[in-house]
Amino acid sequence: MINENPLTPEEWKKHSIMDPAEFNVFFKDDFTKLAGLVAKGIYRRRFNYKAAKGDFRQWVGTSLNQLPEKLNSRYIDFMLEYTFQVLQNKTNWSNITAVALANVDEESLSYKRVCDVIEQDESNHVLK
Repeated sequence: MINENPLTPEEWKKHSIMDPAEFNVFFKDDFTKLAGLVAKGIYRRRFNYKAAKGDFRQWVGTSLNQLPEKLNSRYIDFMLEYTFQVLQNKTNWSNITAVALANVDEESLSYKRVCDVIEQDESNHVLK
């Protein structure tokens, strides 16, 4: 069974993004790493790659160093566009906004609390 959430550099070395059976490990992690950068860009209506340079570098250094240069470039473009499209989706953006507002009010949210906020946000849309 493939580890769903490798956390250490040693764990990452056990996986290969070039192995189709293990690709999902990298895809999920890459989406998560990019989501904050993309959400900020959507909210601000501009992307500040300079401010997020460290996050971007960490993302590239973790999984993409295993890819050939041409594939690396295309994967970066795909992940950025895919993440943008997913987060820009009306329902997803509503959930992101609800979680962000709850986070501002409560300063810290547990996983369960995030799920509760999303569930409440979605039930509010059904009632409208």
